[in-house]
Amino acid sequence: MLEATALLYYIELNGIKVFDSASVDTSILSFIKTTPDSTHTFDFAHPKDYDTKANAPLQEYITPQSLLQSSLTKESFIFQDSTNAALKAKIEAIGTPLKEWDISINYGIKTGYNEAFIIDSAKREEILRNCVSENERQRTSELIKPILRGRDIKRYSYEWAGLWIIIAKFNSHQYLEKDYPAIYNYLLQHKDKLQKRGQCTNKPATDKKPYTGQHHWLELDNNPTNEYLSNFEKEKIVWNPVSGEYFFTHIKETMYFNNSLFMMTIGNTSLQGVSETNNEAMKSHQSHEVPPLEASSGVWGVKGGIRGATSQFKPPCPPLKKMNDKLLYILGLMNSTLYKWLITQMTNLVETGKYAYGAKDKIEQLPIPQITESNKPLCDEIIKCVNKILEIKAKDSTLDTKELESKIDSLVYKLYNLTNDEIEIIEKE
Repeated sequence: MLEATALLYYIELNGIKVFDSASVDTSILSFIKTTPDSTHTFDFAHPKDYDTKANAPLQEYITPQSLLQSSLTKESFIFQDSTNAALKAKIEAIGTPLKEWDISINYGIKTGYNEAFIIDSAKREEILRNCVSENERQRTSELIKPILRGRDIKRYSYEWAGLWIIIAKFNSHQYLEKDYPAIYNYLLQHKDKLQKRGQCTNKPATDKKPYTGQHHWLELDNNPTNEYLSNFEKEKIVWNPVSGEYFFTHIKETMYFNNSLFMMTIGNTSLQGVSETNNEAMKSHQSHEVPPLEASSGVWGVKGGIRGATSQFKPPCPPLKKMNDKLLYILGLMNSTLYKWLITQMTNLVETGKYAYGAKDKIEQLPIPQITESNKPLCDEIIKCVNKILEIKAKDSTLDTKELESKIDSLVYKLYNLTNDEIEIIEKE
């Protein structure tokens, strides 16, 4: 469209119920079939104040602005007025895109059949009771990890619902029956459904791979490797990419989650899975030994319970001794009002909470200022505020931290040298 047509006008009606029969947001686009030159402009309007109940003509609320068609790209087909575009450009010039930082972004685990791999504490206890020795119970407990879902993620906090995931990684079919018979016998009860998963039927069996599909029916989808799984053991920023609210949280404990969530960790370990064609190259990473983090913590009850657990579920893993300042700094910026505004300018999201806005390719574009000698005092203040918020939320996630969050907003505005008029643009939207 951008290369073969010339746009004439675009009226954005997102959030405005103009057409009664439309079940989704609508827009009106007019164009002609011709090759536009680099200076071609079109009219853009977003009549936000239009009241459908006022029974007034829509055109009375339309104030068109002239936009360059060349400002639209395949990667960013976003309509912005000139004021917002200039402010966005200023912010981007000061920051460095996250994809250029030493970070890794991954989505959570895809099981292919949650009913088998995700279990509650009662089922975990039952599996552990079926172990025939203390050694087997210990091994088995280390293969069942706590898991979060999208609904468990809150702003600067999370609430674990007492759910667990069986980590049957790629190639684990080779040892599950022998070394983890209680888990094997449990999964065997779901064999029929597990075998029918798309990833277990999409490829023929071979001499080297005596099962159909890309992985064995005993295993999780997407062939999770040790490199990928190690991210869940790290300190991380976690968010729900499709949500009714805009927020990120920090998790310092070992905590797994499903593929409705994304995580950001320090360091580049973004490998999601491995195909059977790379099996030999990855052999050193497919050992089924699991670091006994939980066993050494004294928090996990090997026989199924969590020592000291109350009616409110608590994270079943010990906290790290020191949190990573870089992650806390990024978290503070990403939860700020400025970034809430910015990401709406970088995606096709018009109204926060209505569409997917937190996918990996969008988050990687976010410009974060590098910490320098000149801005370090501001950055340190942001980190200090984030630390305080996390301490408060760890005690009670319902406690109000708006004052601290407002202070972070002010610090972020200073970080970008924004004027009062520019701040007003951000906060008004």
